Amino acid sequence: MKVSSESIGLYLGFRDKLDQLIAEAWELYKSQMQCKRGCFSCCENNFHISLIEAHVLREAVAGLPADTREQIRVNIQDPNAPLCPLLVDGACSIYESRPILCRIFGFPVSDGQSIATCELNFTEARDDLFSAKCFNKTALTENTQLLSRLYLHEMGGPELPEGEPSPMFLIQTLLEHEFNQAPVNQETEN
Repeated sequence: MKVSSESIGLYLGFRDKLDQLIAEAWELYKSQMQCKRGCFSCCENNFHISLIEAHVLREAVAGLPADTREQIRVNIQDPNAPLCPLLVDGACSIYESRPILCRIFGFPVSDGQSIATCELNFTEARDDLFSAKCFNKTALTENTQLLSRLYLHEMGGPELPEGEPSPMFLIQTLLEHEFNQAPVNQETEN
């Protein structure tokens, strides 16, 4: 179901601005980056996405060709598979619509406590590079949470108590629901 709403527009604008920052980071770090098509070691099947990202992901999957959707259906048959079920032929099947965390991974990412990146990147002079430009995972998560709360309100969902995060979903669980029409189990990030 295609939904036109203020929250989706704001999310897409937020994502576009982030993509501009990612392009700048790529220019800064490209000599240290190993990320390219066919490299998917970071595409794990164990992270949560926000409610608004889940909506965008579902729309992207619904718009895929039948053969790609069938491969995703096959991929979700093994819930213990280590890689994201959206990987098809070594590439993200919804690359343009991928969640925020997928967009920034590989670059230096901070949660306010530590800095992480793909182990294949930044093999030399890590401290100097990280001080130049680092993506703040906490701030990005907070933004998607605010947009998710607005989306939930627009869709007539329940009001969440102050400070309670909007629902978070494992991609695997979301896709299982999408393909099997089973109830979606929300999982809140700890």
